[in-house]
Amino acid sequence: MLRLLNRLWTSSPARRVPAPRLRLEELESRRLLSVSAVNDAAGHPELFHIGSDNQVYVQTADDRGNFSAPTLTAGGQVKALTVGKDGQGRPEVFALGLDNQAYRATTDGSGHWSGYGLASSGQVKELEVGDDSNGRPEVFAIGLDDQVYTARSDGNDNWSGYSLSASGQVKSL
Repeated sequence: MLRLLNRLWTSSPARRVPAPRLRLEELESRRLLSVSAVNDAAGHPELFHIGSDNQVYVQTADDRGNFSAPTLTAGGQVKALTVGKDGQGRPEVFALGLDNQAYRATTDGSGHWSGYGLASSGQVKELEVGDDSNGRPEVFAIGLDDQVYTARSDGNDNWSGYSLSASGQVKSL
């Protein structure tokens, strides 16, 4: 997958004989502000992106690599997104809200998304998500003081507050 001219493209074999060549196919014609990808529980790629309306959309690939039309995840405008997985392997969207706080939306695995809920209170500049040693989501964020903070999930939808990861200023995650 490639982000070119703020649009999303993928390569697929051209249907030519004898030697297939790759050609670019446009997945999303609207201007995109941010893109993140994970594999779903079946191993299919899922692309998450912020559309020109500043809301998060998802496109899922089938067994043949064909992507669905963009579907709105949770309603609400955001500045940035990153995607992780919950303990069941389902995607979770972590988004930087217009108020500079980290929000989280989850799916039940059948395409239904929760609304955004605050992951941890406090304003941040940037965020990323990873997993802790127990496979639970962990949010890494740059605070307004340019230091890295973490917020952790206990696996039951309870989140810790932000704690300083290590002192020292950074420019990006």
